Amino acid sequence: MFAAANSLLWILMGDFNSILDSQEKVGGTAIRPYHFADFHNCVSQAHIFDLAYTGCFFTWSNNQLSDGRISKTLDRAMVNAEWLQYFQDSTADFLPPGLSDHSPIITSIFFNREKHPRPFRFYNSWVSELGFMEVVISTWSERVRGRPGKSNPNSPTRS
Repeated sequence: MFAAANSLLWILMGDFNSILDSQEKVGGTAIRPYHFADFHNCVSQAHIFDLAYTGCFFTWSNNQLSDGRISKTLDRAMVNAEWLQYFQDSTADFLPPGLSDHSPIITSIFFNREKHPRPFRFYNSWVSELGFMEVVISTWSERVRGRPGKSNPNSPTRS
């Protein structure tokens, strides 16, 4: 597979013309998993995921009013793990649509910024990985010894 053999930094941006999840569409006829299965499988096999973003969740609409309106998340900024190792603080901002029916994307790449604790990120694509639930159950079943981490303001301290 190309993704496994290629360790370059990837960022893919633009109109992918497909959603990844049924929650990424509002309005119109009901969506079924087979409508977006090919795109979901492609993203999964390529080991890419959405870059952290702000702004509009629905990046396209048919610009109809009330009952006829359909909105979808079609525009994306997707990266691989190698990208995030190099550009840890990069983000995407989806602006409100202007003349187009799509949201413009602005990406910001911050390099060599002061390091700070990173927030936990969960990517929904992880749950489709084989053995995901077994890893979660096993990990949460482990007994943990010691004191909470230093970042917890309520953690006990040594005197």
